[in-house]
Amino acid sequence: MKLLDRFEQSMERLLEGSVGSIFRQKMQPAEIGTALERAMLDHRQISVGSVIVPNSYTVSLNPADFAQFSAYSQGLAHQMERLLFERATEEGAMVLDRIQVEIVEDAGARRGRPSVTCAITDLHRSPAAPRPGARPPTRHQPAPAEATVPFRPRNARRQVFSLVGVDGVMRGSSLSLDRPSTSIGRAGDNALVIAASDVSRHHARIELIEGFPRLEDLGSTNGTQVNGQHVRHADLAAGDRIAFGSQVFDVVARVDGGSR
Repeated sequence: MKLLDRFEQSMERLLEGSVGSIFRQKMQPAEIGTALERAMLDHRQISVGSVIVPNSYTVSLNPADFAQFSAYSQGLAHQMERLLFERATEEGAMVLDRIQVEIVEDAGARRGRPSVTCAITDLHRSPAAPRPGARPPTRHQPAPAEATVPFRPRNARRQVFSLVGVDGVMRGSSLSLDRPSTSIGRAGDNALVIAASDVSRHHARIELIEGFPRLEDLGSTNGTQVNGQHVRHADLAAGDRIAFGSQVFDVVARVDGGSR
């Protein structure tokens, strides 16, 4: 049984119980995850030899519900992005660009009911000039892209990602993620060798997909975490913190000689 299915069934059993009226007053993160997964599967499209799912999602919450998550809405959105990526991987589906989730406050949203809009879109593409008389897309209704093949940015400034050690035996070291695939582990044949007992011989791998790093745990003994969450797969961005066992690294990006 899939993780989200278990969350959803547990939530339904809870709401059917005698304390249901209490918990109905507060929205749970699992409800947002369930709504996102449903939107992804409902809007998948069949392409030539593949299934494409949306990569841009906006979750609209009633102000009373949004207040629960306002202090950590960005972190929650990142967690949902990783959840959707793992779900798409399970389905054997592809996306045209990085998965992005935005959680916004919307006075028109129903209390206790997250509303999700989604689109298959090139997030890094410059928007086209609007047609005369056409209404511009609103914040809550991203315009869907017409592309049916994976997006490849053109004339974009190249970002170079790196891992910087912040805790453990590699503290202070830096490794540029400038190759198509970077292997990480204790064995000497890895691109990043971490001589620590809680790191597996072949612990993880980071691949560059359209210039952006994607992390895969290789069945390690002590697991891999991104921003405190155990993951099997994860899209990485500047500012993410990765832990291979207890060995901790930050993801940084350099653009035209600067870092962010």
